[in-house]
Amino acid sequence: MTMRKLLTLVAVLAAVVSFAAFCAAAEVVVTYGRTAVEPGDALDCHFGGGAASYQNYPLIYEQLCEYNILTHQIEGLLAESFEASEDSRVWTFHIRKGIKFHDGTDLNAEAIRFNFERMITGVINDAALVNYQNPTFEIPDEYTLIIKFPEPFATLPTELTYNTYGVMSPTFIKANATASDPWAVQALRTRAVGTGPFEVVEYRPNESLTFKKFAGYWGGVPGMRSSPKYDKLIMRVIPDATTRAFMLETGELDLAEGIPADLREKLAKNPNLKVEYYPQANALSCLMFNSSRAPFDNLKVRQAITYAIDYTAILQDIERGHQQPMHGSMPQGMLGADPEGVSRHRDLDLAKKLMAEAGYPNGFKTSLAFSTQRWAGFDAIAEVIQANLSEIGIDLELKALAFVAQKDLRTNNDHTLDLYTVSLGTGDPSAWADSCRHPSTDPVFDPYYAFTWESNPNPELTTDLQDQAFLTADTVERAAMYHQLDLLVMEDFAVVPLFQISTPYVMRSNIYGYVYDHWTRGRLWDLEKRG
Repeated sequence: MTMRKLLTLVAVLAAVVSFAAFCAAAEVVVTYGRTAVEPGDALDCHFGGGAASYQNYPLIYEQLCEYNILTHQIEGLLAESFEASEDSRVWTFHIRKGIKFHDGTDLNAEAIRFNFERMITGVINDAALVNYQNPTFEIPDEYTLIIKFPEPFATLPTELTYNTYGVMSPTFIKANATASDPWAVQALRTRAVGTGPFEVVEYRPNESLTFKKFAGYWGGVPGMRSSPKYDKLIMRVIPDATTRAFMLETGELDLAEGIPADLREKLAKNPNLKVEYYPQANALSCLMFNSSRAPFDNLKVRQAITYAIDYTAILQDIERGHQQPMHGSMPQGMLGADPEGVSRHRDLDLAKKLMAEAGYPNGFKTSLAFSTQRWAGFDAIAEVIQANLSEIGIDLELKALAFVAQKDLRTNNDHTLDLYTVSLGTGDPSAWADSCRHPSTDPVFDPYYAFTWESNPNPELTTDLQDQAFLTADTVERAAMYHQLDLLVMEDFAVVPLFQISTPYVMRSNIYGYVYDHWTRGRLWDLEKRG
């Protein structure tokens, strides 16, 4: 090889390397600090996983309907349009054409029917109300799906905005099905194929979840979904809040969830960072009783605990005034909520009197479970409640747990007191009402969400209200029923509402367009990273 040819080859190789380096440098990556990404259901939306999983689902999957944050209406997402029969028993959905799954296969009415079959008969999804309405399906043509119900289902479009109704590729499910796992549950523990704006690249349980933008994305609808403005999203699981805060300051993270109020105030002073708050119309923080157990089956004990708590210390000293007081057990903005409703207050003398009347003048010993993965300030709130209850003789052991462990305690009815945040699905009050059901009237009762457990003195009345309100199309009538139900919950002291949640995020100052809402959680497809 001559020297001229050698120099030419070197120049060509240098150009290739330079171009590759340019392409790598041009890739825009957003890194997001998470408190947890729940193993098991992190990618399988049909299981209706915990709050951490719901952050993942709308990135990968899409539903027939969605709430449009621009028009403030429920509109079709995968459905171009939809209509109902006069009695709301028959719903017809017209599916958009030209949408593809991440594996390149086409979306059509049969693919959506297959997903309902997986939810209803394959993977029993307790979070999906449609599963208990005995629907049948008809497909008159490739892009039309008719769903029929034996009873009116006026709120079906709202229900279908819930992320647990995400549509996944039937081709992927069938290719990964086995005789013992016909619905590919195991495959969906680490992989996922939907129609959403992001594809899953890699999932390392308890470590990270990596996405890339879907090059074949159909484009979405303004206010509901959009094509990402960056190339890759890396969610890193960093349980320690102080570590997340430090990584925000160093630039290792672009945004992070679950930063407690004291750290948020410190980070807000950094010119390279900013703190944003997103009020939620469906989420509250509360103290829950297991009132199937003594002494919490005693109304006066629940009342005493409620009056012993210093709500001002929680709202002002811990949450720094960024959270809103509750006026009932329903979040404000939800149909039926009363802005002038029942508010709890501290009355220590009354609390002591109630403890004596309940037969516990010297108090008792119990425990309080909480998880800072669920709410960053729960450790400090737990300490306030511990001090408050000691004043009425209650010796409170604090149990800081991983959220999965706390959820297991509740599901197995092996808990006493819990600090919890409740995120009520679509924001429709029917989701809140499900938390008030009594086990004797609900065959699929789940104590994971329950306010009342077995304390409800009027289970038939509350169940009648829930069922009637669910079947009623008139919003004024529905609001009155849910308001009455809220009053019953508060009269029973079934739960101690602490505050309505404004979800805080800390992010680098070059992050724009991020919104967190109770319908889709973090709208990471709208986020833009500048510079």
